[in-house]
Amino acid sequence: MFRTILLAIDGSKYSEKAVELAKQLATATNDEVVVTHVTELLPARFQTYPGLDFEADREVIELTRSYLAELEEAGIKARIELRSAQFGGVARLLTNLAEDLDAGLIVMGSHGRGDLTALLLGSVAHKVLHLRQRPVLIAR
Repeated sequence: MFRTILLAIDGSKYSEKAVELAKQLATATNDEVVVTHVTELLPARFQTYPGLDFEADREVIELTRSYLAELEEAGIKARIELRSAQFGGVARLLTNLAEDLDAGLIVMGSHGRGDLTALLLGSVAHKVLHLRQRPVLIAR
């Protein structure tokens, strides 16, 4: 149906729900799931140590691998795409990745950032909805 489902995760409880939705859809449609996590890189002026951003995301990157194993265990064809984006560029990177993969659907959680940060900066999910060229399924 979708051929490829781009599943964006960030380690939040909402992304856990997104994994379940993608799993149900892929099981029903026999589509491939591309599990992705984007590490948001801080501007150089805020970063004291090179590589700090990836260290902070190590837990979520490991979680990405466990989601891959869970999907494969369920008989779903899946793979991982780990990326990084400059601060504020995660939504654009996700929509571009969906285009590059010719993903028929993007599945993601409603917000991974704290509510206050999302209110001030706008959530990634909200930005993806405005940038998208493809259907987006938001898990709440």
